[in-house]
Amino acid sequence: MSLDEASWLFAGYFKYVSEPMSIGRLADSEDIPFGCAEYRDALAEHDRIFEIIMSSNHMLSLQAVRRGLTAGETAGKKALYDTMWIIDLVANHLHEYQKVHIPWLNEAYELGYIPGTIVRPSKSVDSGKISIVSRASVQVAGVVVEPEIQIQFSVNTLQYELDSMRMWVYHELVKLSGSGEDRPSRNEMIEIIKDKCPLENSINASSQIIKYEKGGVEIDWSYEALKQFIIRNTEAV
Repeated sequence: MSLDEASWLFAGYFKYVSEPMSIGRLADSEDIPFGCAEYRDALAEHDRIFEIIMSSNHMLSLQAVRRGLTAGETAGKKALYDTMWIIDLVANHLHEYQKVHIPWLNEAYELGYIPGTIVRPSKSVDSGKISIVSRASVQVAGVVVEPEIQIQFSVNTLQYELDSMRMWVYHELVKLSGSGEDRPSRNEMIEIIKDKCPLENSINASSQIIKYEKGGVEIDWSYEALKQFIIRNTEAV
């Protein structure tokens, strides 16, 4: 999902592919034409939410660790991110003054579209001074980003699209890197998947296989392939 699409959804609207000058209201699918008062208000809220996402700790850490946006993408609103990662960011990892109300979140959970790990997060919150490694201090929306965390490994820029499981592991690597953690070994990542991954999967230690579904097809991801994925997408600092 792009940040442009996400910002519209969090504002309570959706963009039409065939009608780029109009938006639809999520609550009742009513068309909101370009230029009307509601469209202007919705656009202002969309832009406010976009700026909040871009200035959040998680996004700043992601951009620092990834060294910019995914190859082939332009900047800002067109960049693509994992949908659950964006929802989790806005629902659970913003400062109190940045909070965004998501009216459809609980209903989406009840319908099975969103895992309970997002709707009922742990007690940890994204608060306090933003601290990530950067070549220079950066000021975003009045918050100073200071080079205090010592990054132990970097995460390479994505060169291709990943399925949901691999994207989840990729984002875990980004979070670990941005937190100053050591690069995880294969076995450490397997334990992280067991403990944290909201995606349905099974892990068979005897055959060293992680099984999960992709488009209704069961995929086998070997421990060795996971190890190579970590090596290929990270670099020691």
